[in-house]
Amino acid sequence: MNTVALADVTTVFMGQSPPSSAYNSTGNGLPFFQGKADFGDVSPRVRMYCTEPTRTSEPGDILISVRAPVGPTNLNIVKSCIGRGLSAIRCSEKVDRKYLLYFLRFHEPMLAHIGKGSTFEAINRDDLESVCIPLPELDEQKRLAARLEKTDRLRSTRRYVQELNDTFLQAVFLRMFGDLTTNPFTWPTVTIEEVCGVIVDCPHYTPKTFPAGKTAFPFIRTSDIQEGYFDWSTTKYVDFAEYTKRVARHTPVQGDVIYTREGERFGFAARVPAGLTPCLGQRVMLLHPKAKTCTSEYLWASLNSSSLYQQAFQLVGGSTSPHVNVGDIKSFKALLPPLKRQQQFSKIVLNYDRLRVQIHEAERQAEHLFQTLLHRAFAEND
Repeated sequence: MNTVALADVTTVFMGQSPPSSAYNSTGNGLPFFQGKADFGDVSPRVRMYCTEPTRTSEPGDILISVRAPVGPTNLNIVKSCIGRGLSAIRCSEKVDRKYLLYFLRFHEPMLAHIGKGSTFEAINRDDLESVCIPLPELDEQKRLAARLEKTDRLRSTRRYVQELNDTFLQAVFLRMFGDLTTNPFTWPTVTIEEVCGVIVDCPHYTPKTFPAGKTAFPFIRTSDIQEGYFDWSTTKYVDFAEYTKRVARHTPVQGDVIYTREGERFGFAARVPAGLTPCLGQRVMLLHPKAKTCTSEYLWASLNSSSLYQQAFQLVGGSTSPHVNVGDIKSFKALLPPLKRQQQFSKIVLNYDRLRVQIHEAERQAEHLFQTLLHRAFAEND
């Protein structure tokens, strides 16, 4: 198969940041895309506008993140201003834009690796233009792109179902208990410390970690908690001696809640599941609810609620490294509805947990299928 450089079939436009005085969120000027944070599954979301654009992108351009993280892509659908975190790739008649989009998604790990050689994790025009692309006939490009797009839609749909389900419990929580600021049911207000029998902070040092194994114990960090649940894909582990030191004050049990209190992912909580014996890594803490006062599921949902997050956010302000002290967390305010009502909510959460596992598995299968087709389309033709 013929292989060409990106420069042979496209034109690359490097983004450039306009003056900050030209930014606005009120709709004045062109949509302004700055980087990966503006990306959606397929096309970017408009969050900011710019009245003095210095570099623009046209509908149909492929937008690629050229500063950390390097490599993610989106398809532009509006004329827009692009900042220095992005580049716009405009296809010639020799290459199908969706074929190229999927190739770049396949090639993303290689681009990210190139970016790591830079002080600021970035790639430049030469890095992009020198990327080699397998280039079959245009009809074959379109056939491959259509097949990948169909699988990609399935993947996106299942991910969207997961996102909808994740908002379901938030809606149920507000319907059953109301918001702290309005307290429509006039529940008593208590501190988090009053509904917990144990609150344990993490040891403040980084231990030696190991791969998973029979003698290794999960070491929970902030990155292991995603949207209120544990994500074990990048979890690290410690040996028994280190584990023993870390659980000296309290051994985590099913229903305990681990809360992230520091770093970019502060303000999230996850419940310890059955059959797991984790210990606390850095930047997290553990809360053990009083069984006769507060259910695990209610405490977990309260800590993940917008009212508790706002209490934490007000303490850290605009800090670039958010940090909430244990004493502050103990004094957070929460509503205390009757235990029977909390137990009703807990049943809903536990039923949802079972459904969530099924949805997550369907999403995983769709992702695996997409990655398999992506590999067949491009890796086997290298």
